Amino acid sequence: MIRYKFVARSPTGNIVKGYLKLENEEELKKVMYEQNYRLIRYRKAKEKKQIFTFKKITKKHLVSLAEKLVMLLKSGVSLSESLDIAAESFTNKKFKEIIQDLSIQIKKGKTFSSALYEYPKYFPEFFRTMISLAEQSGKLIDILNYIIDYYNYEIQIKKKIISSLFYPILLVILGLAVLIVVSIVIIPTFASIFKQMNVEVPLITRIIINISNFIKSNFIYILIGLIIIITLMILFFHTNKGKYINAKLKTKMPLIKNLYVNNIVTRFCKSLEILLHSGMPTVICLQTSANLIGNCYVEEELYFSIDLIKRGDSLSQSLESINLFPKMLIQTLMISEKTASLDYSLQILAKIYEEESKHRLQRISNIIEPLFILFISGFVVLLIVAIFVPLLSMLDGIGSF
Repeated sequence: MIRYKFVARSPTGNIVKGYLKLENEEELKKVMYEQNYRLIRYRKAKEKKQIFTFKKITKKHLVSLAEKLVMLLKSGVSLSESLDIAAESFTNKKFKEIIQDLSIQIKKGKTFSSALYEYPKYFPEFFRTMISLAEQSGKLIDILNYIIDYYNYEIQIKKKIISSLFYPILLVILGLAVLIVVSIVIIPTFASIFKQMNVEVPLITRIIINISNFIKSNFIYILIGLIIIITLMILFFHTNKGKYINAKLKTKMPLIKNLYVNNIVTRFCKSLEILLHSGMPTVICLQTSANLIGNCYVEEELYFSIDLIKRGDSLSQSLESINLFPKMLIQTLMISEKTASLDYSLQILAKIYEEESKHRLQRISNIIEPLFILFISGFVVLLIVAIFVPLLSMLDGIGSF
């Protein structure tokens, strides 16, 4: 396949620029002719391999695309034309090129979902799966609205986490900066003074001075050691075993366990409700939801519950057996299965756990902030005691002469 850069005039008279991957120049001309585009000029484009990508395609881009498609499709514009119009509104060149290529692929006879599967790095599995369901059910606008709601929730919860943890992280950074400055500059200065004046220092002062001397003497080695340890941890957590251990730890660690599980439950309920509403069988809905969780440990547990459903268990029974989801969720699902209101119950549960996640996040932030302040205050008090007690003793000795 050859990548061509082209400039053409659309049937409406607009100038369209973009890229297409085709077999040869004849196929490019054929595609343009079939779509009533007048090819102005074209050339072979070099494939650029970028090591660093500064303009990442985010969930906000996907939400924006879905919103534009909903607006245009409701106005009666065809899908391919909607994609062409939507592409012009994006400043991200890569995303613009991808959307234009999707439009061309659809015009050539491909379905929207099959065209999306050509770009798995840019369109997540949830997006691709939902578009595939939309094509099967004929409810593209409804499914696009579901996609918008789903990603908006993900964006909001991420913003909430960042804003809640910003202050504690800032405190940690400031605390480390103070610790380094005190260890390398302040304590050695006072230690030198005490040594010159032959001042007898208490045990706590000697301990702090020894620690300071060790840090100052071995600062480069400590820094290199920390970098090596962090690098090895990152590499390990990118292996399959490391990913599994990390995923399991998130569901077991105190303090963050309940928050993390609540987020998983919210995502699970939202995705499962959307999938069930589309008319898919329960087992396939569960399999798809398991893949969308983003946690390999939880995914493995959910596949175990899917096996139980295949053997005849209900959804609530199978989820109860994995001992991961809250009891309220299990009990509500048990009742909703009897009343045939499962999708409605999942919608309500998603809202409940979404609100609970927000409250838990705020509570964790409220706990962490005073703990860090207390830690820094304790360090300052310890420093005052260790430095100023012998300093006062030295001043008293000077005053007695």
